[in-house]
Amino acid sequence: MIVINKVWLLPPLAFGRVGSAGRPCQAYSWSAPPVSPDISSKTTLVPEDTIDLDADGNATVTPADAFGAIALKDDDDRFFPVCPFFELHGAWTDDGTEHEGPVTEAVLNGAGLGLGDVMWSVTVANLKPYHYTLRDGDRVEATAEAAATDTVRKSLAAGSPGPEAQRLVPSGAAVVLGAIQAVRPSAELPGLRLRVYAPAGVVYGPTDLAARIAADPQWRDFQLPAERRVLNPQSGWATAIIGGLGAPGPVPRDQRVSPQGLAATLRGGRSVGLVDDVSDGLVRCTVAGLPTAFARVAVGPPDFAPAARPFVSLQDGLADRMRRTDVADAALSMDELEAVVGDILERALETSDMMNKDAQAGRSRATNGTPGLPPPSADAEAPPIGTMWPAAAVDGNLATRVDSMPVTFAGNRKHRRLNALQYLKDRLRDDPSFVERWLRPPRDQFGVFDRRMPALMRGSDGQPMHLSRRQYELVRLWSRKVTGV
Repeated sequence: MIVINKVWLLPPLAFGRVGSAGRPCQAYSWSAPPVSPDISSKTTLVPEDTIDLDADGNATVTPADAFGAIALKDDDDRFFPVCPFFELHGAWTDDGTEHEGPVTEAVLNGAGLGLGDVMWSVTVANLKPYHYTLRDGDRVEATAEAAATDTVRKSLAAGSPGPEAQRLVPSGAAVVLGAIQAVRPSAELPGLRLRVYAPAGVVYGPTDLAARIAADPQWRDFQLPAERRVLNPQSGWATAIIGGLGAPGPVPRDQRVSPQGLAATLRGGRSVGLVDDVSDGLVRCTVAGLPTAFARVAVGPPDFAPAARPFVSLQDGLADRMRRTDVADAALSMDELEAVVGDILERALETSDMMNKDAQAGRSRATNGTPGLPPPSADAEAPPIGTMWPAAAVDGNLATRVDSMPVTFAGNRKHRRLNALQYLKDRLRDDPSFVERWLRPPRDQFGVFDRRMPALMRGSDGQPMHLSRRQYELVRLWSRKVTGV
């Protein structure tokens, strides 16, 4: 007799990406960057075995070597949506022996249960309108349920709660946030899985959209199909003044909770009333008599640079919150630290190569706009705090007359050089303060855009971007071990 002790979902967090192509994206993963004298050290993509479902939830596996190339778009230039799977895992006892792994129908049967005793549920929501208005009627949320025996796709058709007059999504209308489908177990794939399908990546608007944008030259040519002009024009979101004084939503002009450009507005800050179909929420799986297993899912827009890794990833952010003290508590070896620092520098190079750093430098100079800052400096050895690269049109600057994008050119060259850790070690031995001087601390007290790294980038709060605190301390620890200081 099997006794199931607990269950959980893997992965505990997964991401979908919207797309309007007719099938989900094939599976792929990042690979180690190739090292070659004639190849830039950058991440590449490799195909993985891919699971596809038919209308009845029957799964087939296409092996990775069957793909000639990784396709992110179809022939009509539409993105393939990324549609993650969740698998039920558990721990159980069988005749006194402990087991752990995927829960299968055989495990359920051994415990006196069946597929009908397993229930999946997904609740997702787009809460951006609610974030601004704090009115329950502006919540856009959907729930879909399916027993493990019910393998037909279920729509995540979202509505809004509360009195009808206050609902952003009125009765009879829906904002489709995707769908779910339970997978029928098979001999090849005996585990219990659920797939969350990302939606197409479309926008919905109020029923009076044409009238409200007619007088605004920036919007009057904007069009939505009639089937997506379904939202309530009298809802709190459709009548909100974004950033206005006295608004019930986020603190006005505080970019930590209300970044500029997050909401579509007409003249005077009035909301256009648009809602997209991105979302995040909870995946639940309940097995009779056991506590519910939870996972999280988030669905966002496509990644236009899938082979370029950001230097601060979601994993970095989570590790910073959960494992920040590791830097002080763990006895990290030099090899371990070097692997971390090398990875950060590789990702910094990939991020840097995607930027027009000259345009970003101009934007940063305009953002600073503060009297009393040190003047721009072209001296590569000048103190970086408060200094910026000169504008391309500065008279007498040879670099700006030879190269139309001198900051971009110089930045790319220096990032490639820093990816050779031996060069950075030599630099640190000559100048032990190099990292301390050039690496911007998290939540920097100066709060200005300058030449400290990462330069010219801004975080979601509009402030100069920085490494996570954990990354920052790991780089400093490595630097101290190199220099012995």
